[in-house]
Amino acid sequence: MNIIITGVSSFIGRALSRQLISEGYEVYGVVRPDSKNKAGLSDIRKLHIIECDISECERLADVKLPPMYACVHLSWGGTTREGRQNPEINAVNETDTLRMVRTAKKLGCERFIFAGSQAEYGVTLDRVNSKKADGGPVDEKYPCSPLSEYGKSKLKMLSSCTSLCREMEMTYIHLRIFSTYGEGDHPTTLVSSCVKAFSEDTHIELTDCRQLWNMLNIRDCAKAISDMVGCVFTFPDEETPEDHVVNIASEDTRPLYEFVEAIHKRIGRGSCSFTRISESPEGTPYLNPDITKLKALTGFVPQVSFDEGLDRILEDMASHS
Repeated sequence: MNIIITGVSSFIGRALSRQLISEGYEVYGVVRPDSKNKAGLSDIRKLHIIECDISECERLADVKLPPMYACVHLSWGGTTREGRQNPEINAVNETDTLRMVRTAKKLGCERFIFAGSQAEYGVTLDRVNSKKADGGPVDEKYPCSPLSEYGKSKLKMLSSCTSLCREMEMTYIHLRIFSTYGEGDHPTTLVSSCVKAFSEDTHIELTDCRQLWNMLNIRDCAKAISDMVGCVFTFPDEETPEDHVVNIASEDTRPLYEFVEAIHKRIGRGSCSFTRISESPEGTPYLNPDITKLKALTGFVPQVSFDEGLDRILEDMASHS
């Protein structure tokens, strides 16, 4: 089967394309002509690369492509701290996403899979401490109250894409992806920052890291999404938009400081302090996902432990040093 992925040069996009190809899919990756990450796709064997800005995705219907079975839409601009709070940027993303839904239909897609985010839930440490949010496991029916423009826009896509895909007779699946990590991740993430600091035997200052967190290795993330591409996905007779949502996370949930301590123990040098004040306008995320639905749909079982994931990051660092 043929799969088209937008945002293929992203952290998740690269891993997902490798996973799908390993399972025998023909993968067509859409990448901006000026993407600074485009070079990172050169080592993915058998990936068909299509250069096209997502704002002009209608042009894909004019390219001689075989019929596609599914589109995995990962493309989303402005994911920096500033961009996440910018309503204009996120409005453009919304328009581009709906444009891609229509294009996917023209390409023959039966299934449109959208990369949503845990930010849609809006569960933060402050809200849990003030009893405005339940600190228990968050399933797909949990009421959403996003704080950032990014989370609000991702949530808006749930109703918009559900409606449009129904009109176009495509199956719509809305993934809420939690915290991923692994080799090739952005250097400013917590895991990457800690690995770098400890490996260089330096000190890093962090917040108190007392919130619950969930760590999903990028390879497990790719496998979970790949499973969603091919799984049987049905809806109840009285379908609601929430019936289209699936959490993508691991079963490894613990206080964030425990993950930091595991990194420090594995590397064995450097130091850290849990004293910095959080300045995020979104508040401090509190990640406690329930993946019962994902497991029921696909039989998903995470394969990469956090310690093994750290080993892979360190091996990757060594190979590039």
